[in-house]
Amino acid sequence: MNDYRFKTKPMGHQLEAFERTRDLPYHAILWEQGLGKSKLLIDTAAWQFSQGKIDALLVVAPKSVCRTWIEEQLPKHLPDEIYAHARIALWTPAPRKAEREQLEALFKPSRLSLKILVMNVDALSTEKGRDFLEKFLRSHSVFWGIDESTTIKEPTSRRGKTAVKLRDLAKARRILTGTPLSRSPLDLYNQFEFLDDDLLGCSSYYSFKNRYCVLQKTWVNGRSFDQVVGYQRLDELQQIVAKHGSRATKAECLDLPDKIYQIRHVQPTERQLKLYTQLRDEAVAELEGLPSVSAPLVLTKLLRLRQVLCNHLVSDDDKETVEIDPVDPRLSEVLDVLSGVSGKAIVWANFRHSIQAIHKQIVGEYGPDSCGMFYGGTAAEERQRLVADFQADGTPLRFLVMQPRTGGYGLTLTKAETVVYYDNDWSLEIRLQSEDRAHRMGTVNSVLYVDLVAPETIDEKILDALRNKQDLSRKITGDAWRQWF
Repeated sequence: MNDYRFKTKPMGHQLEAFERTRDLPYHAILWEQGLGKSKLLIDTAAWQFSQGKIDALLVVAPKSVCRTWIEEQLPKHLPDEIYAHARIALWTPAPRKAEREQLEALFKPSRLSLKILVMNVDALSTEKGRDFLEKFLRSHSVFWGIDESTTIKEPTSRRGKTAVKLRDLAKARRILTGTPLSRSPLDLYNQFEFLDDDLLGCSSYYSFKNRYCVLQKTWVNGRSFDQVVGYQRLDELQQIVAKHGSRATKAECLDLPDKIYQIRHVQPTERQLKLYTQLRDEAVAELEGLPSVSAPLVLTKLLRLRQVLCNHLVSDDDKETVEIDPVDPRLSEVLDVLSGVSGKAIVWANFRHSIQAIHKQIVGEYGPDSCGMFYGGTAAEERQRLVADFQADGTPLRFLVMQPRTGGYGLTLTKAETVVYYDNDWSLEIRLQSEDRAHRMGTVNSVLYVDLVAPETIDEKILDALRNKQDLSRKITGDAWRQWF
């Protein structure tokens, strides 16, 4: 195009979307992971800035990718003539001197500078974060993008409410996600409500639910509620989404190597099996004695079974973690898989105890600099260093042990040719997101995904549900919970 100079050359789907949506006040970028959603957001904001429509960019993103926006995405894609004068700051509740000066500079007058604020989505749940966000929105003409917008999909959550409440203070809005319907069509409501309150044609979440859900009245302890038992008018909903959003898949846009899946069966120890059977039978007996069973209650019982298969058990008050058996067959299997890896690998594990145990085993085998841990307790600076070292050639860091809910979003880890799932969470969104950290633009070789599975246990059932693109938390309804035990 003659009227906008891209810093990095766009692919076909990026150029088409840019030309079609660059002047729109709102749009949903519903592209699969790894197709360059961030570039489209940056180019569109830069275009609107050059046209005098906005003077600020706000990016709200998961904590794990906030620094990626500042240190990688913005320098890479923002045109030099804009980036050279831009004022960029990362919001933090307790800023150090340099960080505080960067935040204060966002409010100093300058017509030449694009003011850019990157915020952790969790800040929307705090009074301090909400106040700063509102101040920024009221001080500027803001282009607001929410990266991984499923983080605001719950209309009753504080972050979801804040996003919708402050929505109209922004001149333009974008949502970015590759999995807009991670659980059900209901996930769409608050994401599109953030864009504009007229898009879905429903005055409230409840009217949206009544229109697109099949409801069945259920009685519990003398009280009734409407239970979702199915969905309807999905063709109509799809047309609405297509009108206000763009969808792109890797199969359509990229010539990527294959994903290869492999299951490794791991036989639990006798002690693990005994405890597993005991907890399973106790759970069934308790649930059968209740007048009704909710999905959260079932998932809590299943969580205990998953912990046992990962060789530990956490006390009810979450204060004590007990190792079940000194011999852990899963750890041995991880080392066996990695022994056949010539390049780099990721091990995904959901429990902190597992992450620490796996890391200890790997560094004991390959050396202290061979492996890093990336989970909720990892500092932001350390997260960035680990990703940079993992992606770089010639560094000793070959393995990352990561928590999917922490590292499964937004990161590029294309150096990994082997990905091991030590255990699986029941969230389809998290599984898809974590898989695509290694399978995106820049992936050269096929990626091998290895699932460790204990035969005839909850492991098999969770993996089957994920492979069939089902979210376990939505599948447990009525009497269906019994099959999971």
